[in-house]
Amino acid sequence: MIDVNKPITNPELVAAMEALQKNATPENEKMFLDLLRNAYFLVPLEGGLQHDEPGADGKITLTKGTTINFPMLSDTQGDPWHIAFTDWPSLRTWRNNPNEETLIVEFSDFPSMILREGSKCVGLLINPSSHNFPVNRQILAVMSSRANPIEVKETTQVLIGEPADYPHTLADAIRALLKTMRGVKKAWLLLMRKGDEESFLVVVDFSGDRRTAFDTIGQTAAPHLKAGQFIDMVSYSDNFGMNAVKNHKPFYKKSLFG
Repeated sequence: MIDVNKPITNPELVAAMEALQKNATPENEKMFLDLLRNAYFLVPLEGGLQHDEPGADGKITLTKGTTINFPMLSDTQGDPWHIAFTDWPSLRTWRNNPNEETLIVEFSDFPSMILREGSKCVGLLINPSSHNFPVNRQILAVMSSRANPIEVKETTQVLIGEPADYPHTLADAIRALLKTMRGVKKAWLLLMRKGDEESFLVVVDFSGDRRTAFDTIGQTAAPHLKAGQFIDMVSYSDNFGMNAVKNHKPFYKKSLFG
């Protein structure tokens, strides 16, 4: 948990961002994305907030019904971008307001804001007046899904079952996509609880490139995930995937005629 009494600084992230801008190697990209996933940013507010006096820990309680407005910037095509700052000096290069009100926002909150249905926002701009580093919708969509092999420690309890509150919109979106992917035979949509963490689990029986398939599914799924929701993906050919779907019916099965 972030300490609100300490100033926001992201020196490692800034260094990784600058290294990636100078030399876009896979290694530099991985370093940046790994740091980005766990980063906290300063985000300025428009119109101020109605709240009580800060407590001893620096936290505030917002007045019921308060609307939070974040400023956006438009690119040369007129497309809007959310903005975020790695530290106070970067924010002040954009707008030097001594009474600036800000929120501390975790990076994981941005995908749900930007990728939500109906949003016209095309991505996130980090430090727009200095680094002007874009993280577009495609990258956000991939980062909001997790398609790495699932690792489970022996002491971790894993529970897998059907979602009680079935995500029909999510399922429909993924199902429509899978119909266009010729290599996909079947897929299962389940709920996985691993320790204290809960996520949707998509198990896919397919042939072809894993990364391409999972990235495409992740991009499709992201707009239909609520804040704090995650989707894990695994191949049916993996032992974990094969065991996970035992006694469960697939939510998608390739038709013989399509």
